[in-house]
Amino acid sequence: MMLPSHALQLSLLAHPLPAPHDHGSGDTMSWIPYAVLLSASVALLAWRFVARRSATAATAIRS
Repeated sequence: MMLPSHALQLSLLAHPLPAPHDHGSGDTMSWIPYAVLLSASVALLAWRFVARRSATAATAIRS
Protein backbone atom coordinates (compact mmCIF):
# COMPACT_ATOMS: atom_id res chain seq x y z
CA MET A 1 0.00 0.00 0.00
CA MET A 2 1.46 3.34 -1.01
CA LEU A 3 0.68 6.27 1.24
CA PRO A 4 0.09 9.73 -0.26
CA SER A 5 3.20 11.11 1.43
CA HIS A 6 5.33 8.36 -0.08
CA ALA A 7 3.83 9.05 -3.49
CA LEU A 8 4.68 12.72 -3.04
CA GLN A 9 8.26 11.91 -2.11
CA LEU A 10 8.59 9.58 -5.08
CA SER A 11 7.20 12.24 -7.41
CA LEU A 12 9.69 14.77 -6.06
CA LEU A 13 12.50 12.27 -6.65
CA ALA A 14 11.28 11.53 -10.17
CA HIS A 15 10.95 15.24 -11.01
CA PRO A 16 13.75 17.10 -9.24
CA LEU A 17 13.47 20.76 -8.42
CA PRO A 18 14.37 23.18 -11.20
CA ALA A 19 17.83 24.69 -11.05
CA PRO A 20 17.84 28.29 -9.81
CA HIS A 21 18.75 30.96 -12.34
CA ASP A 22 21.39 33.60 -11.85
CA HIS A 23 19.19 36.60 -12.58
CA GLY A 24 17.12 37.84 -9.67
CA SER A 25 13.69 37.89 -11.31
CA GLY A 26 11.93 36.21 -8.40
CA ASP A 27 12.54 32.62 -9.49
CA THR A 28 12.96 31.63 -5.86
CA MET A 29 9.19 32.03 -5.47
CA SER A 30 8.72 28.89 -7.57
CA TRP A 31 10.50 26.88 -4.85
CA ILE A 32 7.96 27.77 -2.15
CA PRO A 33 5.27 25.20 -3.13
CA TYR A 34 7.90 22.46 -3.26
CA ALA A 35 9.22 23.44 0.16
CA VAL A 36 5.71 23.53 1.63
CA LEU A 37 4.80 20.12 0.20
CA LEU A 38 8.08 18.57 1.31
CA SER A 39 7.83 19.94 4.84
CA ALA A 40 4.19 18.84 5.06
CA SER A 41 5.06 15.30 4.00
CA VAL A 42 7.92 15.13 6.50
CA ALA A 43 5.65 16.45 9.26
CA LEU A 44 2.98 13.88 8.35
CA LEU A 45 5.48 11.02 8.46
CA ALA A 46 6.86 12.22 11.81
CA TRP A 47 3.35 12.56 13.25
CA ARG A 48 2.39 9.06 12.13
CA PHE A 49 5.62 7.64 13.56
CA VAL A 50 5.05 9.31 16.93
CA ALA A 51 1.39 8.24 16.99
CA ARG A 52 2.33 4.65 16.23
CA ARG A 53 5.06 4.65 18.89
CA SER A 54 2.75 6.11 21.54
CA ALA A 55 0.00 3.60 20.67
CA THR A 56 2.51 0.75 20.98
CA ALA A 57 3.75 2.10 24.31
CA ALA A 58 0.19 2.48 25.63
CA THR A 59 -0.59 -1.11 24.65
CA ALA A 60 2.57 -2.35 26.37
CA ILE A 61 1.72 -0.43 29.55
CA ARG A 62 -1.83 -1.84 29.67
CA SER A 63 -0.69 -5.45 29.31
